[in-house]
Amino acid sequence: MPIPPQPYINIQNGSVTGSLTRGQTFYWYNPTGTDVTMKNTGTWTSVDSVVVPANGSAQVTFLQNPNTFGLAFTESPNEWNVPGMPHISNPGFPEEVDEAGDEEGDDAPEQDVA
Repeated sequence: MPIPPQPYINIQNGSVTGSLTRGQTFYWYNPTGTDVTMKNTGTWTSVDSVVVPANGSAQVTFLQNPNTFGLAFTESPNEWNVPGMPHISNPGFPEEVDEAGDEEGDDAPEQDVA
C-alpha cells in the first residue's frame, strides 16, 4: 500500500501527516481494504464527495477560506476506528496573519519592550 505524498489525512483516525495549507492540495489516505467515499467535505475542501480507493489515496484541495469549525466528514462504508464522529484530529495549518503581522484571534494590545 503506497503512502501518498504529504500532507495527507488518514481516513481511519483523522490524523494529518504534514501540514495543511489553505488553497493547496492534500491527499485522503485509505489504508483499508475497502473503497471509501468521503462525503460532506465541501465547506473545507474543493469537493463535497470523493472516492478513496482501497489501499490508496485521492487528491483534493484545502479551500483558501475554509470553514474550519468542525473539519468533519462522513464515510461510506464507515471505516472510522476511533471514538467520536469523523473529523481531522490535528489540522496542522498555521493561523492567518493580519496586515499588522498579528495572528488572527489575538486581540491583546501590542506592548513595546524597553
